[in-house]
Amino acid sequence: MDLDGQIPLLERDRSEAPGAPGSAGGAVLVPGAAAVAGARGDAWLRIDAGEHARRGGASCDDLVVLDALRRLPVGVPVPVEWLSPRDAEVLAAVPGWALRRSDQHVVRLLRQPVHVQLVVCSGGPWRALLRRASTFRHFAPAAVALKRLPPDWPGVAWEADLAGVGVLLDDGTSSVEAMPPPVPSAPRKGAHWRFEERAYRAWFRA
Repeated sequence: MDLDGQIPLLERDRSEAPGAPGSAGGAVLVPGAAAVAGARGDAWLRIDAGEHARRGGASCDDLVVLDALRRLPVGVPVPVEWLSPRDAEVLAAVPGWALRRSDQHVVRLLRQPVHVQLVVCSGGPWRALLRRASTFRHFAPAAVALKRLPPDWPGVAWEADLAGVGVLLDDGTSSVEAMPPPVPSAPRKGAHWRFEERAYRAWFRA
């Protein structure tokens, strides 16, 4: 991208997630649903309707439990003797809506309840917004929402690109994508799943 040149602005309908990869409707905006390391942002979520119906709003944000579950395939019986002593101890306390167990096998039922398509941070100076939005860049595409382009737009675009954050212009009635957020490339881990569980909980309680 030539940050010194003209950057096209793409009009977006507010019912869609601006800049969200593969957005084709169906995403919902939940204020404050994204939370990582003390930072908070609004999140566009795509809900897994089947998983929501199965668990009925229950959620788990225990990182130790999620890491143990993540090592199991979904819906496949795993012999108990295949579990490490640590995982066997952790999974023994997992509720039945997340794990089915017998004397011989365990079956993971829990799967990610939402996909976070985009995290949007707004309100405050743009540099502070960039710092806050960059906290989410390993978990989901993240962007800052500005009311207007700063005077030094090429410099702002350069800093946003360096931070791995997109830029949206939002005047309250329509959203404009000034710079699309990049898609995270980090591998999925237990912390990513916990991020989604917390977003799901925020959606369910909203």
